[in-house]
Amino acid sequence: MSYPDSRCLADGGEVSAVLQPATRQPDRTVGAAAVHYLATSASTRGEFGLY
Repeated sequence: MSYPDSRCLADGGEVSAVLQPATRQPDRTVGAAAVHYLATSASTRGEFGLY
């Protein structure tokens, strides 16, 4: 297994945090489970989606 080449070669990181209030409506409801996306494909530049 190998890791992909580094994308960020800068000295600092990227500030990209977003506050999600507890009162936010779920993005999806599956049966009795309600889920919220933590990172959408759009916010990760198409790399992945995380919920």
